[in-house]
Amino acid sequence: MNDGSGQKNKIRFDGVYQSSSENKIRKFFRFYSDGTVIEATTEAEVNELRRWFRKEKFIHDYHNIGTYEVKGEKIYFSTKASGYGVVVYEVTLSSESEINLKSKSLINGNESEYTANFIMIADWE
Repeated sequence: MNDGSGQKNKIRFDGVYQSSSENKIRKFFRFYSDGTVIEATTEAEVNELRRWFRKEKFIHDYHNIGTYEVKGEKIYFSTKASGYGVVVYEVTLSSESEINLKSKSLINGNESEYTANFIMIADWE
């Protein structure tokens, strides 16, 4: 995250953030320098993401996609998939390799807090 304030921790664009596994299901987030963020909830392993976890492959009607905004030490975004609804996020960077997320589903009102760790992926297909 480079907002001009001298902040050391930066959001990374060279991989994905992965939440811990619950019953083999994880959330993945990928941030782009143009302000786009994509999200997937899947049982897929990181190495399986290379083929399809790119904004060019995401379809707004099916996948969760949105834009993020940096405000001070926080990142705010929402993702939306038509027919499913919106989930709103507030993110705090713990370090260059970890983010803490608070989410609220506008679909069912569910609120969650969890951590996601960064995994570098050097060569996207």
